[in-house]
Amino acid sequence: MKPSTVPVPSTLARRPRQGGLVVPFFVADPPKGKPFDFRVQDAHKRALCVHYGHCDICGEHVKGPLWFIIDPLGYFNRSHSHAGSHRECLDYARAVCPFLLLPERMWREQGIDDRARKSLALVEGKSRLFVQMSAKKQSLNRYLVDGQQVQVVETSLPQASIWYEITDEGTQRLPHAEGLAAGRAYYERRTAELRAEVGA
Repeated sequence: MKPSTVPVPSTLARRPRQGGLVVPFFVADPPKGKPFDFRVQDAHKRALCVHYGHCDICGEHVKGPLWFIIDPLGYFNRSHSHAGSHRECLDYARAVCPFLLLPERMWREQGIDDRARKSLALVEGKSRLFVQMSAKKQSLNRYLVDGQQVQVVETSLPQASIWYEITDEGTQRLPHAEGLAAGRAYYERRTAELRAEVGA
């Protein structure tokens, strides 16, 4: 199914469209006359979503559990670059997002200005594994990374988790035990690599 043909949930009916896709709430508003850049988050919108319990994708209030999509590092560290969302909004995003659909798809730095670059988390060594998880609580914390302040969304313990693998044939759901074991192996390997890089 092409992303443009994926049914749009009612929660996203009022959101603007671009290229046949819904523009998520978290995307920064572009300069007048320019298109939306799906890579660029608005840090102010992220803070609003965390503090007031609004959905990162549709912008409306979330009454039930908060849902997230994250790689194994974020899952085991309980740290995210996005605020929580409605389950149905996140299901839509998982079905249409090129970054989650294509195994080698990486964020492009081309065309990112200095203002927007501060809110763009460039991915190195992308994992083919990701997990869709729910949590009761989230908080926004700020850390100093390479001299710049970075916002990180941190959550309570996962309530539910669904593991996926990005393959050449598409995104495949994994049995929970298999996904958890593969995710932990990736987390331990990547953590060791990162520690070696900083000499820890």
